Order: sequence, then structure tokens, then C-alpha cells
Amino acid sequence: MADDLNVNKRTSPIYSNPLLQGQRLKKNTVEGEQGFSNQDFSNVVKQIQLEISEKTDAGIKISAHARKRIDGREIQFDSKTAQTLDNVLNLARDKGSKNTLAMIDNQAFLLSVRDRTLITAMSNEEMQSRFFTNVDSVYISGAGPR
Repeated sequence: MADDLNVNKRTSPIYSNPLLQGQRLKKNTVEGEQGFSNQDFSNVVKQIQLEISEKTDAGIKISAHARKRIDGREIQFDSKTAQTLDNVLNLARDKGSKNTLAMIDNQAFLLSVRDRTLITAMSNEEMQSRFFTNVDSVYISGAGPR
């Protein structure tokens, strides 16, 4: 009968104990063992979200992946670039785009319009043999009739 109260009869890999219906997670008091209450868990999720993406002054989130690419590839990303990408995101949103590729100063920035997030960045050298997929719009800086 006690088994009928288990919501999930498998043990949790984090806590290695099955949870009973209505049972809340509590902080472990055993030294050296770590556990989380529901409040602690939401704090952990918020912390992870902050680590996953940072926000620029222009309001664009930069994913952890994009930050690694910008730093590792020495891509120029300053407040002017962030403002340009913010404008690109606004234009793409107005046109109904979901994912857009912004080509600015021999650099490529892949953006999620809905999330207002910079997904990845590439310099001109990395773009030589690259193929972009799942992009429904492209912005090219300085393009137009001369």
C-alpha cells in the first residue's frame, strides 16, 4: 500500500529516494551531503539562467556559447555592435522573423528574435566554409546600391 503513494517509483538520481505524493524536498542535515528545498532549487535555476546568458546594455542576451565564441575568436563586440544587433532584432521581429543572421563588419551574428538572444558569433575567417541553417532572415550592414 505504501507503494501506491509513490508518484514516481524510480529513485531520483539527485536524492536517491523516491518522493511520496505531497512530499517536499528538504535540506539534508547530514554533513557532506547536499540537498535542496523547493526554494533552493528555484534559486539554483535562476543562478544557472544568469550563467547561461548575460544581458547587454542594449537589452540583448548573450548565450554562454556566444560568449565563448566572442572571447575565443577575438570578435569585436562593443556597445555599438550591441546597439546594432538590438536594432536588427527589432526589425526582424517587425517582419515576423524567428532566427536572423546579422553580417556586420566581416563578422556574423546568429540571433534568436523571440528570445532576443545572441546564439553564436563568427569572424570572417570562420565563415569561409560555413553554411547557415534555420535562418529565415539576413541583415547585411552597409549593403545596398552604390
